[in-house]
Amino acid sequence: MNRRTLIIFTTSVIVLLIAGGAYFITFSAVGKLQEESFLLAEEIEASFDKEERINRAQRTLTLINSQENTVFEYLVAEETVVDFLEILEGIEEETKVEIDILSVAANTELDVFDVNLTVEGSFKRVMQTLGAIEKLPIFITIKNGTLETILRDGETESLWTASASYSVQKQ
Repeated sequence: MNRRTLIIFTTSVIVLLIAGGAYFITFSAVGKLQEESFLLAEEIEASFDKEERINRAQRTLTLINSQENTVFEYLVAEETVVDFLEILEGIEEETKVEIDILSVAANTELDVFDVNLTVEGSFKRVMQTLGAIEKLPIFITIKNGTLETILRDGETESLWTASASYSVQKQ
């Protein structure tokens, strides 16, 4: 071979080796970057899944709190027992009967308030009052009750007296 051909051939082989080395180095670097990008994509997807689970948990907690507040509207707390008694007084004013609250006691065994009261008035108004108490938007149970008529001296109209014991669910 002549010398010029040999120089061109050697130069071509060196350029080919340099190009091949650069290709393998670049291929290796691109492979590492691609592997890192896959790991980052998986990490981002995992964080999105975690965020979605957190959002779902927050929505569930909000729903539970809302439902809990709805349930608590039907229960009487120790702090709101006075408000409950004021509601009874409001019923007294509306139905124009006399309500005497004889006792209110916290029953810790059953987690209720025991309320004993008497209602005095005309038969219709006494029954309206008992019905109004029963229909209060509170979890209330009638434990027992009695209904009597009283005819006082000098009066032409008889008065009715109802005695009732209620259990009001505590919060």
